[in-house]
Amino acid sequence: MLQSIHIKNIVLIENLELDFKAGFTALTGETGAGKSIILSALGLVLGKKADVSILRFGAESGEVTAEFAVGKRIAEILSENEIEGEGLVIRRKIGADGKSKSFINDTPVGLKLLEEIGRNLVEIHGQHDQSLLLETARQRDIVDKYAGLEKELGVLGAAFEEWKAAEKELAERKSKIAKAREEEDYLRHVAEELAEVNALPGEEEKLADQRREMMDFEKTTAVLREVVEDLTRDKNVDSAIISAQKILLRANNPRFARAIECLEQASVELGEAFSEIERVENELDADPDKIALIEERLFKIRDLSRKYDRHPDELGALHAEVVEKLKQLGSEEGDIKALEKRVGELDDAYSKLALAVSEKRKLAAKKLEQKLVAELKPLAMQGTKFEVRFELVAPGVKGVDKVEFLASTNPGTPLSPLAGIASGGEISRFMLGLKVVLLGASTAPTIIFDEIDTGTGGSVAAAIGERLAKLGKELQVFVVTHLPQVAALAKHHLKVSKKTAAKRNVTHVEELTAVARKEELARMLAGAEITEEARAAAGKLMG
Repeated sequence: MLQSIHIKNIVLIENLELDFKAGFTALTGETGAGKSIILSALGLVLGKKADVSILRFGAESGEVTAEFAVGKRIAEILSENEIEGEGLVIRRKIGADGKSKSFINDTPVGLKLLEEIGRNLVEIHGQHDQSLLLETARQRDIVDKYAGLEKELGVLGAAFEEWKAAEKELAERKSKIAKAREEEDYLRHVAEELAEVNALPGEEEKLADQRREMMDFEKTTAVLREVVEDLTRDKNVDSAIISAQKILLRANNPRFARAIECLEQASVELGEAFSEIERVENELDADPDKIALIEERLFKIRDLSRKYDRHPDELGALHAEVVEKLKQLGSEEGDIKALEKRVGELDDAYSKLALAVSEKRKLAAKKLEQKLVAELKPLAMQGTKFEVRFELVAPGVKGVDKVEFLASTNPGTPLSPLAGIASGGEISRFMLGLKVVLLGASTAPTIIFDEIDTGTGGSVAAAIGERLAKLGKELQVFVVTHLPQVAALAKHHLKVSKKTAAKRNVTHVEELTAVARKEELARMLAGAEITEEARAAAGKLMG
């Protein structure tokens, strides 16, 4: 709801502050007094494009500040854009250079955000303004709200999301399997190649050591021969030790006991050394066939290591990994069938829900057509035709229907989208009738009707006033009117007048008391000269 507005240096307005109330408010005044200026100023804070011509003559800048009550949708938009504040204050400043700055709760914002918020705050119906109701994209939502489908749409949206999530999972699994199928022959080749070699952890290093030992055979045997030759050169070392031991024993001298003991130990260790040399010599294997076998296996393991970019010790793990992938190909087939079945079931469930929602929409649309046509007759639009047209579209969270409002305000003319129907006054009255029928399905808490009474009077004007009053019980409604029958039914009455101050015209706005209101209605009835008859008629209109 619009709570207040402060306008500074806009056209004829030097400095104007207005507070607004809930319900139905009429704005009246002579032509040229500045009623449209207030709407233009309000349009600035709602995101309309600014033109330097709107500035008051001689002013360096103009500014409009409006305060609104915050509803659920507005709170969501503010939160999404990280704008803080308990209320909602929108300020728009326009400079003489044509540039403008916009602020929401003192936070600088772009025009796009300002327009988005504005469209959810106020609807302006007039010759140069189009309501959200004129947008095809919003018309399905209007029918849904009229039909009371909020709960059904929640269930339908959840069913759609679940169905699409299952479809996505199925597509991803199929893609994965298709990719695996492309690699299947390769995977089988890898598995067979790795299984054939069956490399064990540490085997490559062991084979390499064996190969080195066998390749060093000649060098090792030469060393062993040289050692034996040195030990047996001239005479047998072992015999010499035994001979020396005997000589010392025959001397039978206690001083030689330690030497005899060392010679005995040397004899034992020398025997062990000859045994070890013999063992090593016996272990050496220079069999060319065995070397070839070792080299063949070693090179196979190393080739696979290079080929698959894995350490030789990891080839066994690679083999297990490839085998597991091949196993999964078989199990995936069963998973795919189960997923396909689930997707089909979810598709059927969604389709049933979408069909039920569509049927309820169409029933509600028929009632809407009938009620709107009946509502338009007292508004001097008795020849108007109205149709809610349905078109089948791709499934979505809100079903399979595209909804479009079509109308014809003149007999013999074909139905066309609402945005293309007749004059501004007819559009306003059409929207008034539609708003009355859709009471409770409003897209904004504040509605402004401009030129709604163009070309009407008498009973039609009274019918317009009655419907505005009805809307005013649920919404904040403003109407700019020249008809006393309309203004008399308003809960609040603002008079816009033009006064001269310091040789300059300025727009003045005042909220009328009961007495002043009767006088204003009498002026609207009688014209320039107010008669007692006009005052009496005004009193009668006020009830």
